[in-house]
Amino acid sequence: MATTKEYTDGSRVVQVHTIPNTAHAQGMLAAYLPMERIIFVSDLYSPAPGARVDPSNANARTFYTAVKALGLNVDRVVGGHGAVGPFRDLAAAMEKG
Repeated sequence: MATTKEYTDGSRVVQVHTIPNTAHAQGMLAAYLPMERIIFVSDLYSPAPGARVDPSNANARTFYTAVKALGLNVDRVVGGHGAVGPFRDLAAAMEKG
């Protein structure tokens, strides 16, 4: 079951969501900034600008499914391995595949 914690300093909000997953590791987290529409995730999905997203990748699908189930409005994904990319690239691949 996914859980969410929200932290604020009164002007900015950070939501921390658990991402239920067995393919990689239990207890995965994603940090979401709703005003900025940015989500940080490590290991489940790392954007690679210009690279094709593999819709059969179980970790990427788990991340995508969790974002949709949580109803998050994401524009950009910040991957834990250094890249930043548009969420729409992941969504397009997952919706096709």
